[in-house]
Amino acid sequence: MIILLGVGLFVVFLLLHVAWYMYDKYKIAKKEIEEEKIRLNNYADFIREKERENKEERTRLLAEIDARKSKLDNYYQHSLEKFIEAQKMDEAAQFKIKTLQKQVTKLQSELNNARQRAKRLAKKTTPLV
Repeated sequence: MIILLGVGLFVVFLLLHVAWYMYDKYKIAKKEIEEEKIRLNNYADFIREKERENKEERTRLLAEIDARKSKLDNYYQHSLEKFIEAQKMDEAAQFKIKTLQKQVTKLQSELNNARQRAKRLAKKTTPLV
């Protein structure tokens, strides 16, 4: 009976030892889990901060792109207006050139006619000498 009592106490001691060991493992695992939660929360905060910074940067870049696009659109519109204005001025100048060429041709014709009349008149008149 003493042997049974000894074996029983040994088993109880062994079970208490295993329970204590398991409890220590549980505390260590719980501590590791808490540390992992803290690390993951810190990492999540870091990621959120980076996303916020990226969003701000993206917003800033989109605003800059819109400003440049607006500036280019205005420049294009202004250039197009100037080009159309230059075309109209060119057409007007071409018309004026044609008109002046016709006037020059007419004046040359009148000059030639006047020269011929002067030659004819010179032949008809006699010198007074």
